[in-house]
Amino acid sequence: MTSKRKVLQQLSKERKDLLGKIDQLAQFIVKEGPKLSSPLELALLNAQLRSMQAYLESLDARIIYLRDEQ
Repeated sequence: MTSKRKVLQQLSKERKDLLGKIDQLAQFIVKEGPKLSSPLELALLNAQLRSMQAYLESLDARIIYLRDEQ
C-alpha cells in the first residue's frame, strides 16, 4: 500500500470520527443548551462546535487534494 493511500485512509477515519463527535456535540447543544445556567457555557460549546467544523473542512480539503494527486 502506498503511503498516500495510507494517509488517505487515516484522514478518512479521522473524518468519520470527527463527524460522530460533531453530531454528539450538536445533539447535546440542542437538547441541553436551553438548560445551561450561563449563556457563556452555550457560547463556549458553540465555539467548540465551530472549531470542529472548521477542522472538518480542512480534513476534507486535504483528502480532496490527495485524491487529485493520485
